[in-house]
Amino acid sequence: MRNRRLGGFKFLRQVAIDRDFADFVCEAAKVIVELDGPAHQGREEYDARRTETLELFGYIVVRFCNEQVLADPAGTAEDLLAMLRSDRV
Repeated sequence: MRNRRLGGFKFLRQVAIDRDFADFVCEAAKVIVELDGPAHQGREEYDARRTETLELFGYIVVRFCNEQVLADPAGTAEDLLAMLRSDRV
């Protein structure tokens, strides 16, 4: 995702939005990518509220499990790029 390598979309890492830090943010597409590891287990309600807050700021929040990214980085990137190029953003 660095240096606009993902279809020309620029992402910034660890961006402060309200009282939270988003893992990756593409301002042009108003997309936040969150990577969820083991620390997120049992925190689904907290994550859902956090997603709702970020959506109030006009962002679309996309979540990927760390395991998915590590096991299939190219496939994860393809999924994200397809979403960025779709009508959803």
